[in-house]
Amino acid sequence: MPPRRHDRDTTGTLARLRDVQRVLESDMTASPSLAELGRGAGASERTLSRLFGDELGMGYTAWRTQLRLHRAVLLLAEGRTVTQTAAVCGVSSPSAFASTFRAASGRTPGSLYR
Repeated sequence: MPPRRHDRDTTGTLARLRDVQRVLESDMTASPSLAELGRGAGASERTLSRLFGDELGMGYTAWRTQLRLHRAVLLLAEGRTVTQTAAVCGVSSPSAFASTFRAASGRTPGSLYR
């Protein structure tokens, strides 16, 4: 389902989502809850949950996984190993990372830049 577009001013909404993104990008190994993120962004857990669905078309967990996978592609392109990339992206093990990466992209992370 594509994200919904609103006729209203979404400056505050987008600012909250950008705040959440900055927090997660600053430490990919952390897995803060929506409630924790909401306190920092000035929104309730429910509000953030709704914003992810309405504005981004997916839930928080799916979006966080996409953010981590995007970072992983950049790290792999820089020449980082799968083990290093998994650690930086906050995935528990290289095999768990490879499984998630393969499920999302249809390829193994090691094959991406060979």
